[in-house]
This record gives sequence, structure tokens and C-alpha cells, in this order.
Amino acid sequence: MKSLSLLFSKLKKVNVINQYRGLRRELYVLFACRLIDNAGSLVGPMLTLILSKKIGMSAGEIAAYFLVYSFIALPFQLLGGKLTDKVNKKLLINIGDFASSIIYIVCGFIGINKVTIAVYLAGGLLQTIEGPAYESLIADFTTAADRDKAYSLSYLGMNLGLVLAPTIGGLMLDNYIELMFILSGTFELVSIILFDIFVRDISAIHDEGNIYEKDAGKANIFTVLWDNKVIIFLLFIMSFSWLFYNMYGYLLPLTLSEIHPENGSVLFGTVSSLNCVTVLVFTAIVTSLLSKKTTIFKMVLGNVFEFSGLAVIFLLLGRPVFYYIGIVIFTIGEIINTTSTNPHLTRRIPINCRGRILALSSVMGSVIISVGEYYVGKICDVSGFDAAWYVVFGIGIISTLGYIVMAPFDKKRYPLLYGEHAN
Repeated sequence: MKSLSLLFSKLKKVNVINQYRGLRRELYVLFACRLIDNAGSLVGPMLTLILSKKIGMSAGEIAAYFLVYSFIALPFQLLGGKLTDKVNKKLLINIGDFASSIIYIVCGFIGINKVTIAVYLAGGLLQTIEGPAYESLIADFTTAADRDKAYSLSYLGMNLGLVLAPTIGGLMLDNYIELMFILSGTFELVSIILFDIFVRDISAIHDEGNIYEKDAGKANIFTVLWDNKVIIFLLFIMSFSWLFYNMYGYLLPLTLSEIHPENGSVLFGTVSSLNCVTVLVFTAIVTSLLSKKTTIFKMVLGNVFEFSGLAVIFLLLGRPVFYYIGIVIFTIGEIINTTSTNPHLTRRIPINCRGRILALSSVMGSVIISVGEYYVGKICDVSGFDAAWYVVFGIGIISTLGYIVMAPFDKKRYPLLYGEHAN
């Protein structure tokens, strides 16, 4: 009872507006850009179902398709990281987003087939190049102390835009699929115009209070990683955690389509929209309640919630009401992980290496996710959905234990980020 009283007293102190006051002006612009961009994300959340229902691919074929794409994307991710640390970030973001938005609009006019999807994914490669620049800007605009709030705000904007997009995408999938691509590109175009007009100062804040972010001079990332070996382990564990999370967008829609052949896509769309609504309701609350906890504690807790949420859905398949209960639990874990992983990583790497290490993180994540999805898809085709889900839950357990094992090594390497400096 005492713990519940303490929880309610903390909840009373949470103020959604005050939570994000005092941040640099450009962060609010990035919030608006992400909101608009993701409001038009009608294709991405439905891509697995498009390949399955419209193109006729099996689970294994879809995973193989994504696997090939992920390996094609690797050099683009590394190039993006290199350019982020070497060229003007705003220019890089402009080129990537303008070009990809035009490609998405064109896809809507050429008919939907395998070639169209390949063209769409080619547009995604351009966004892959500018991805590290966007994430790096969020870190550049903050001190270590404000970084959790900044990433939380960006994440909130992304999900505010996604509240209706998956549901609308699910409803449009059967009869208006071409329009989905056109709207996706149009919203992205509006987003980058807004970014171009209002983000003028991209100079980074040099946080003298965190020695681990000090400029590494001409040191390359291999030297930096050799001096920070715990980061390498962290990148692997994060990648397996992302693989587990990605089953929400890969294996779950396939499973729901199998269990509910008539309305599986609509069910997944509404579940995805509830995912976004949950983010809007709980992000500020969760960020405030866990503000005094270490990021490793948060990542372990996030994994536990994600695991529990998917377990509820899997164990109660065929009962749609439990899909919505499960996704709320899962989403709380998603909030915790999303608002802690990049702040954790960027506090431990030099400011002039952010782009390359964030890109390396994306590369490792892409490889492990794609290979993992490929084999999960194969298991699904050969042994069925149950066997695939058992493997997925094993991955979730491994990633959670990985964070627990890493914790003492991280504390030993970065002692100033613990105790009164805990973040």
C-alpha cells in the first residue's frame, strides 16, 4: 500500500507541459517535423502485410526480402554516419528527405508490384543515409542532463503523428494502396520544408560536465571503441533487444492475419494505433517516474514489459480484447527502451564520433534484425507460428540477461555517470 501511495503521489507531480520546457528551440521544431512525417506513415507499418497480401509472399520470402535489403543498406548506413561527422547535417537531411519523398509519390503512380516495393525501399536508403544526422542533432542540441527529455519529446512527436496512420493504412490497404504511397511522400515533403525554414542554428552544445563526451580529436571510431569495449557489448545487446521488439511489426501482423483471415490487417492497424495512443498518454509519466533510475535499469525494465506484453497476446490468440491489453503493456516497455537507449549510448561517446557510432549501431541492429527475421520466418514456414514465437521469446530473455551482465562493467568504465550523476 505504501508503494502504491508513493506511485500516486509521483503521478500527481507529473505535468506533461512542464516535462519538456526549457529545451533548445530547434528540438521543438524537430518534434513538429517528426509528427508531420509520421502522420503520413501509411506504408511502413503495413509493409509486411503489403508483401503478404498484395504481392503474395510467404513469411520466409518476406524475411529474405528484408534480409537482402538490410545488407544493401549497410554501406549507406556507414556512409551516413561518416557524412554526419564530416559535413553539414542540415544539408544531409535535406537531400535525403527531399529525394525520398519524391520517390514515394512516384511509387503511387506506377502500380503496386515487386518493382514498386523495390523503388520504395530505394527511397528508404536515402533516409538511411540521413538517419544518423537526425539522431545526432537531438544529442547535439542537449546537455547530458536533458538528453532523456529531448529523446522523449522526439519520440512523443513521432507517435503523435502515428496515432491514426496505421489504422488508416489498414483501412486503405485493400482499395487505395496507391494513394497510401502518394500521401506518405507528401507528408514527408511538408515535414522537410518545415525543417528547412525553422531549423537554422545546428551548432552543437559542448557539455563540459560530462568528460566522456569530450571531442576525441582525430581518433577514429576503432580507437574509441577499443578504449570503450563495453560499448561494443552494448551494441550487440541493443541489437538483440531491437530484434525482439521488431517482432511486433514482423511476426505479429502475420500471426494476426493467420488467426483472423478476414480482418487481420484492420486488427493490426488498430493495435498499432493503440500503441501510439499509449505512447502519448504514458511517455511523460514514465519519463518522470524513472528519471532517477540508471539507463541500464530502464532498459532491463523496458525489456521485461515488452516481453510480458507480447506474451499476453501470444498466450491469448483468438481473443482480440487481449491484443489491446497486451499492446499497452508492450508499449510501456517500448517507451522505457526508446527514451533510454540513445541517451545511454550518446553519453558515453565523444561528440565528434556520434554520427559514426550511431550508424554502426544501426548497421549492427539491421544485420541482427534481418538475419533473425529470416530464420524466424523459416521456422514459421516449416514449424508454424508457435515455434517461431518460442524462439522470439528466447531472444527476449537473452537480451534482458545481456543488460544485467553488462551493468557492473558499465559502472566500472563510466563511474561518473553513476551515484549523484546517475542517468
